[in-house]
Amino acid sequence: MDTQEALQLSVSMNGGRIRVWNGNRLLIDVEDTDAEAPAAGYLSLVGTGIQAEFSAFRLSSYHGVETPCVSSAVMRDQSYQDSFAAETGSWRYQGAEIRDGALRFAGSGNIGSATLEGRVFSECEVSFTCDLSGTQTTANAEDHWAGLTLGRETMYGDIWGYGGYLLLLRKTGRMELLSARGALASAQLESALDGPAQVRVVRRAGTIEVYVNGAEQPVLSASAPDYTEGFLSLNACGGEVSFDDFAVTGVRQNENSVLLDDFSGDLGRWKKVKEPERIAVADGKLCTSGVLVKVDAENGVQGKGVSPDLVYTERTFQNVRIGFDVRLKDIALTENWAGAYFHSGGTDGFWSSGGYLVYLTNLGNLVVYRAGSLASASIATDPMKQTVHLEVELQNGTIRVYVDYAAQPLIEVKDSTFTGGYFGLCSDFADAEFDNIYYQDLGEVEQPEEPEKILVASASIHGHTRAAAHTMAEKLRAQGAKVVEMDLTRTDVSYAVTEAFRCGKIVLACATYDGFLFPPMENLLTHLKTKSFQNRTVGLMENGTWAPMAAKLMRAELESMKNITLCENVVTIRSAANAAAEAQMDALAAELVAK
Repeated sequence: MDTQEALQLSVSMNGGRIRVWNGNRLLIDVEDTDAEAPAAGYLSLVGTGIQAEFSAFRLSSYHGVETPCVSSAVMRDQSYQDSFAAETGSWRYQGAEIRDGALRFAGSGNIGSATLEGRVFSECEVSFTCDLSGTQTTANAEDHWAGLTLGRETMYGDIWGYGGYLLLLRKTGRMELLSARGALASAQLESALDGPAQVRVVRRAGTIEVYVNGAEQPVLSASAPDYTEGFLSLNACGGEVSFDDFAVTGVRQNENSVLLDDFSGDLGRWKKVKEPERIAVADGKLCTSGVLVKVDAENGVQGKGVSPDLVYTERTFQNVRIGFDVRLKDIALTENWAGAYFHSGGTDGFWSSGGYLVYLTNLGNLVVYRAGSLASASIATDPMKQTVHLEVELQNGTIRVYVDYAAQPLIEVKDSTFTGGYFGLCSDFADAEFDNIYYQDLGEVEQPEEPEKILVASASIHGHTRAAAHTMAEKLRAQGAKVVEMDLTRTDVSYAVTEAFRCGKIVLACATYDGFLFPPMENLLTHLKTKSFQNRTVGLMENGTWAPMAAKLMRAELESMKNITLCENVVTIRSAANAAAEAQMDALAAELVAK
């Protein structure tokens, strides 16, 4: 080797394998099996006994086969779309250019490549249109091909020395899947690829499947367990080739998942609630801008920010599993967050309509929140440097949060305050990006666990209503009913909501308060209405010295809910229960037990 000339050196370190190239020529390929060898560390440039110059230094980290190590500059498994209408700066070309709305290869005898920079993919779906109808520069049509490389270890260099899998789409209609071990699979299409062809490549669970022109079954399928993650490139050789309508999306772990939004279009299905001017779609991602002024303690600058949020308006969810990608780009204070809210009671956002909030802070703290923290945990990923995939499962009062496709939840907590509602996204004093929202319906909220059980819930001002409710409960027990009593002035509403959904029948006893419902009862009814409470039998008890209004007001709230059966007998108390009220209780108890 002539070291008087400049060398183009590339070094790949993956697990225990070290390889060195000069340009496209592989110089060194060795395995270091020393168990004490460092798995990670610093880099330095050195020279001994010579004068040397270094230039054009680049570093690209990736998830290797054995040792995961992703740099802050690399995005993992984020969706990407490109119609090649204009230069985006996302590709590194060799023998290719974007022209006339397509990525075009000139067709020389050398292999051309276009590598998607700064992004690595593991399980993903790649779709594109390729056209091999251009001029063929080789004598044999077999040598005129378009290609897709998956699992490349680096963004640079040729496709052969850097690992991965190469899918060849030959002009003759022959398809081949290759790796460093040779051909893994091949197939012959019914006709030659002498015009535009729609190609979809699915990589998941150690396999690669290839679909052509909308076919429901793959035309080629092969086991591909070696390169689990890496960079992606488009390739061509032997003639003119063009690519268009390129898209990459992550493959969901569960095939029953449905795409809610990948933000490839506008926000027509969403309602911007707070700070609408600071919510936008850019580069195929939803961006919220919550930072106004960054804190600078040394110079006495106080951080300032806002909390943009938006809600998906086309439908509500009950039992559901929703997954999404999130990354924090900047923060105003020392710890801020971005996340999603679930089962919100309306379309006015989390802060007005409530629900469950699941958020991730810049310090890696994952929190489930409902008017106070329900649970929290720490994640290993730095969400300021790397996109994090969260999946939130809400099913019959249990909330589970999964991080980065883990099989087991990082957080699991029980709370049945909210059983259905809207879904939204938000950030607090933070700039954030969201992408790839998928959901899986897990069915409706279960019917009452104990349909014959009766909840007697009371909201009493001075204690008389509570005493009457207890008398009512005893009358029900005397007739053989299983009863649970709750004093709404002493019990958090979440427990009352849980019992309401568990029981098939309910008695609501409330005092009239300045012509309205006593607030604890009003709060319970609001929560039940928000959570689509339905399919229950309800008895009413009211208390009012001069003009009792509670039964009328409770009836109005309950009639707005689905399939609520209201008992004909109503108990009215004038300050304290008397013989007339006791008789009404006997009639209501008999009606409830009979239903």
